[in-house]
Amino acid sequence: MVRRKKKIGARQYKTYNEETLQRAVLLVKSHKLTERQAAEEFGISKSTIHRKIYYQLEDSRLDSKTIYQDWIRAFLSRHKNNLTVRLSENVKRARVATIRVGKKVIVRRGVKHAECIKDTSKSSTSVMFSGTASGVVLPIYVVYKADHLYDAWTLDGPKRTRYNRSKSGWSDTTIFEDWFLSAVIPYFRRFKNQNKVMIGSYLASHISKRVIEKCQSNNISFVLLPHNCTHLCQPLDLAFFRPLKWKWKQQLDLWKDKNKGVLQKNQFPRLLNKVMKELGDNAENNLKAGFEECGIVPFDPQKVLKRIPQRTISTDNSCSPDDQLPSSSGTQAINSDEEDNIEDITLSLKVTDFIQ
Repeated sequence: MVRRKKKIGARQYKTYNEETLQRAVLLVKSHKLTERQAAEEFGISKSTIHRKIYYQLEDSRLDSKTIYQDWIRAFLSRHKNNLTVRLSENVKRARVATIRVGKKVIVRRGVKHAECIKDTSKSSTSVMFSGTASGVVLPIYVVYKADHLYDAWTLDGPKRTRYNRSKSGWSDTTIFEDWFLSAVIPYFRRFKNQNKVMIGSYLASHISKRVIEKCQSNNISFVLLPHNCTHLCQPLDLAFFRPLKWKWKQQLDLWKDKNKGVLQKNQFPRLLNKVMKELGDNAENNLKAGFEECGIVPFDPQKVLKRIPQRTISTDNSCSPDDQLPSSSGTQAINSDEEDNIEDITLSLKVTDFIQ
């Protein structure tokens, strides 16, 4: 029947009988020998003697600690009339995650996202987005970090997308002027005799002599948002960018699962095009929701004020309407007849980075 062969020179686990073990335990309990002395005299492990003294262990019902396949076959043969051989059935319920979750791995301390091994990089590409209160997304403007712009970097992207490059990869005055002339002016020409409003961040690159002249000649009021308030007053920040970047991360994960290395510039437009197609009509709805949440269209200052701590807000209503809503120089108030078109002539600009 047996079946296991011991290798020559293998460790011997038990070279004593139960009577010898009991004698050693009694001598230690009676303080005639220490655990170490008993282990040396009887050839028993010191940890075994210690465990028998201080831990009450139940005796096993099996002669051997290990159950071998031969024992299982014999057991099934003896009780074949009472037992049946079948596959195990799991009746326990479990929840299954629908997103990728962390795994248990052994790594050095300080390693982040160790469960997912992929090629990574800190490079990013700047993309300028702009949209109107009526839900129109103006042509996208992509800015690569490079000295030269190649045709391969402009293929298969979203329709009407314009591409440029800069040494830093950021938008500077020259790039902003090019975007303003290629995207904003052609759109605002549809509303020749109406007041137009453009909202953007208060950046030095947004202010230049050429942009100011074009704004004056086309009756455009360029509203620059103060620092640290875009989370309250920028429509794209409030409702547009979060779903956009979430779609981008999903597409980037799918790409990395099938490809090696870092996303190259010639593949960036194709991936951006997939993201915009997935957004679809949601892009229009998100833009409208952003303008409404900022209190721009329809105009409601309380939308912003209610998200600001109320400690310093004055309750004095004695001031005149002119004092409450000061108008900037060169900007005229919109008449009631023009309120229906305000959604089409109010535009918001924002630059975001897509990590590659």
